[in-house]
Amino acid sequence: MKALALLLALILLAGCSRRRYNDLPKGVDFGAAPARAYSIKRAAAVAGLAAASGAAWGVHETAVHHPSRLPAGWNRQWWDSRESWRNKYRHGDPDAGPAYFGSTTFLAWTTDAKHLFGTAHRATLFGSALIIGLGQRRPVWHYLLDAGVSFVAFSAGFHAVYSVAFQP
Repeated sequence: MKALALLLALILLAGCSRRRYNDLPKGVDFGAAPARAYSIKRAAAVAGLAAASGAAWGVHETAVHHPSRLPAGWNRQWWDSRESWRNKYRHGDPDAGPAYFGSTTFLAWTTDAKHLFGTAHRATLFGSALIIGLGQRRPVWHYLLDAGVSFVAFSAGFHAVYSVAFQP
């Protein structure tokens, strides 16, 4: 784990390093690009994905910690994590082996609500971070504003589901 952290730190340091252009022929201009205006479209995409991530995490946390809040008509075998873990196995029996190829490993997200919404949470949060686009030439305050929009949208999505939609 320490080696992975060190490798990640080295990659980040290399990505932040500045190139020197002293040895280039005269007349070649590699100056900084002009500052761009803040993109409302980018902010909306960041907010949308972050809100979806928060909502997915709210469903995940409800299924894991408060399955009694879920509507009575919903299939408990898929929604209630106290029961749904058996969906990974043939006939619900761990001794019988996986229910299908990958059900206990890379396709576990298809077996129950906990894994599906946990995966959706991570995928949409990752998409939100990609849209912020670290490494582009923008003023620092653009990144800070995007991160703030992402945090507020994530929190709003989470609380809309966890604190409001699934209240007893």
